[in-house]
Amino acid sequence: MNQPDEETRREIIRLGKERYEKDVRATVEADPRNKGKMLAIDVRTSQYEVGDDILIAVEALKARLPDAEPFAVKIGYPTAARFGYLQVKR
Repeated sequence: MNQPDEETRREIIRLGKERYEKDVRATVEADPRNKGKMLAIDVRTSQYEVGDDILIAVEALKARLPDAEPFAVKIGYPTAARFGYLQVKR
């Protein structure tokens, strides 16, 4: 599994933030049960999964969309431990 270069990582982060704000945030934050959970969003499609931790969310997204480029965020907070790109080895 190849690691993306720095420019690619930055683009994934930019797209992830943009997609989360534009397409997903209002929906997931409207449900108070989601606060504090982790969300993994595919930066290409805006499809997402919510989980109790980052690995659960990313693995669920990758199970549904094997080619997803995931970006993770903690719901209801300005940032997760950090916003960013995450690649899970299979």
